[in-house]
Amino acid sequence: MHIVSVYGDNRSGKNYISEELGRRLAGFQVYETSLTIRRFADALHDVGTVGDDEVNKDTYRVLLQQVSKAGHEAFGPNIWVDLSLRDLKEQGAKAVVINGSRVPETLPYIHELGGLNVWVEASREVIAARYLEKGITLTDELYNNFWDTQIRPFKNDPTLMDIVIPNNNNRTETELALEQAVGLIEKHFSLQKNR
Repeated sequence: MHIVSVYGDNRSGKNYISEELGRRLAGFQVYETSLTIRRFADALHDVGTVGDDEVNKDTYRVLLQQVSKAGHEAFGPNIWVDLSLRDLKEQGAKAVVINGSRVPETLPYIHELGGLNVWVEASREVIAARYLEKGITLTDELYNNFWDTQIRPFKNDPTLMDIVIPNNNNRTETELALEQAVGLIEKHFSLQKNR
């Protein structure tokens, strides 16, 4: 299976970049590892009450984080990637853009599986503005406690992060980076086929 794993800080635009890669790469589908985690969390929590109730949304978010953490601790850091890939293979997927991996151990693991890692880069100022649109002030504590901060130190490590796509509200820059990324991804998987 061809795998592209997308990482980035909260509000960096991971979902947008993942969707764009999935749309532009023939045969690729987009999958969020959080969907796999939700299956387990749903077994523990009646999500029928989540709706618009902010307390239940917060409770459910904490439950998702705890289920994710418990899975990592009990079965290893790549449990959610493994379960997601198993589900995708059962569905007949041949190529996937995975969004939502948050532990650094996933970076070399994706390489072991023959895949590529992509970092979505957004400046702290852009992230703060995106939070403000939601009525949230980005504090140092919030910024430094993103789950993704575990991966942030590796974003410029060429042995682990294959592609960096800037997403700083400059459409031209992001579009160009997406085009280049698609070319690199297509080349990578075409070379893999020839081995």
